[in-house]
Amino acid sequence: MESRNAYYYTDNGSRLQAVEGIDKPALAAVPIVSAGDVTGAVVYIRKGEEELTELQKSLINAGAQFLSRQLEG
Repeated sequence: MESRNAYYYTDNGSRLQAVEGIDKPALAAVPIVSAGDVTGAVVYIRKGEEELTELQKSLINAGAQFLSRQLEG
């Protein structure tokens, strides 16, 4: 998140452990940027063996953009 890049899970890529104490990896993590600073992230945790769809990617990005705008006021 420090690099302000979105993360999307791939089978051959590295796993992102989004929540400490939970063994499920994140399928996606998109930073929430407000006033030039990363203030958080929208994270989608993997429930089972599902794959991330393009619709889910779009919704996660939209959620991060919405929260960024709300924080900027």
